[in-house]
Amino acid sequence: MKDALNVRTLLLLALAFIGMMLYSEWQAEHPPQVTAETHAVSENGLPRATIEDNSIPVDDTSVALPAPDQKIDTSKLILVETDLLKIKIDKKGGDIVYAELKAYPAKKDTPENGFVLLDRAQERFYIAQTGLSSAQGPDSQTTGRALYQSSSDHHVLSATDDTLQVVLNWMSQEGVSFKKIFTFKRDSYLVDVGYEVNNTTSQTWQGKFYGQIQRKAPESSKGLTGMHTYEGGALFTPEKKFKKVSFSDMQSKAFKETIQGGWAAMVEHYFLAAWVPNQEAQHTYYTSI
Repeated sequence: MKDALNVRTLLLLALAFIGMMLYSEWQAEHPPQVTAETHAVSENGLPRATIEDNSIPVDDTSVALPAPDQKIDTSKLILVETDLLKIKIDKKGGDIVYAELKAYPAKKDTPENGFVLLDRAQERFYIAQTGLSSAQGPDSQTTGRALYQSSSDHHVLSATDDTLQVVLNWMSQEGVSFKKIFTFKRDSYLVDVGYEVNNTTSQTWQGKFYGQIQRKAPESSKGLTGMHTYEGGALFTPEKKFKKVSFSDMQSKAFKETIQGGWAAMVEHYFLAAWVPNQEAQHTYYTSI
């Protein structure tokens, strides 16, 4: 017998004319739980991947930026290409660490190079993360983050398909299997990020879903035209459609609020990255510097 848990949220990478958020996290007030009734452990062909790093957020404590001399292991990156996006996903944790908007050239003389919205480069550091925080993994405060496995390191949306799905697999030492699923669609900047948890062990697995956007504060706020543009954060709530949270606001006082639905995002000049969770559930949003 298998018990399955499904968790989904959306990442929006798009053109915008409003300002959004540096760091946000939401989680259900009652964390999801999976309990099995049998003692059998299903391997499902998944490797028992090791867990590396210890970078799981605790309440309003953010994940530290990498040290200046820390090199990025490119062998752990998965490249995803659609008609509009070029995405890189880190197998460790399954974070989106690079996002290029192919339809918007960064410079007029190099139209083949799109505007890079997300990038883990030290001088920039702007990434989108999701995880399932649990003592048993895949994202654990004590043992770190899971190193997922994928069938390929390069996924391309073909000319005949409208949807592309990228599946990352990991199995805990207890035998609980996890799938982190990224779904991309043609002519869309939405990335659907979901989890499937299968527990066929005799132990209870319990965890909390979190999402965050990490951004190193920019040194300049000049836009593509040389004009000063807003770079910061904002929150959408049912009561207030646009709640601006600037970098100076975050430095002076941390923001924290629990609401139903909503979304949180970060703007860079005319573009934004936003996490859009389940609109029917309660979520806690907060900032941390």
